[in-house]
Amino acid sequence: DLQPFDVQAAILGLDAPIIALQETWTPDDAAADPAELAARSLGARLLRAPQRRFDRLTDIAIPMPAGPGTIGIALLTTLPVTGYEVVDLRPIPGDVALRRAQIATVELPGGGALRVAGTHLTYRLASAVQLAEILRHLGPPSPPSVIAGDLNMPRQLAWLAPGYEPAV
Repeated sequence: DLQPFDVQAAILGLDAPIIALQETWTPDDAAADPAELAARSLGARLLRAPQRRFDRLTDIAIPMPAGPGTIGIALLTTLPVTGYEVVDLRPIPGDVALRRAQIATVELPGGGALRVAGTHLTYRLASAVQLAEILRHLGPPSPPSVIAGDLNMPRQLAWLAPGYEPAV
């Protein structure tokens, strides 16, 4: 018997000022939105980038009784946000999801800024093409930048992002 994963508890269990989430489910019933509830509990700002609307989770092969709602990506941060944009990434044949990157510039506690690009790249073999789009959009790493999320590629392809190092 499939049990729902406690997304809110997982988010609250992290000790991080910035959290990038992929495959978020935003139900139309706002009272049941775990990311929103977690953001409120943390005093964090929740930034969302919707990808696709569904009538129910079973439409995307998740056997849970929920819906309607929207699947997407999100960033939660307790740091001041000084800039934010959503970048649409090139569609990849065979991938039904709209892929995006959220780029937030945050103010660091000791001064200075950090850019965080949260994304969920295609599971198709062209994820490197979408990563290259993000890198072109970010330009030179000033302020310093982090690309976080599900990049759907082997660690060995990190060389595609000069100036970046894999963290995991």
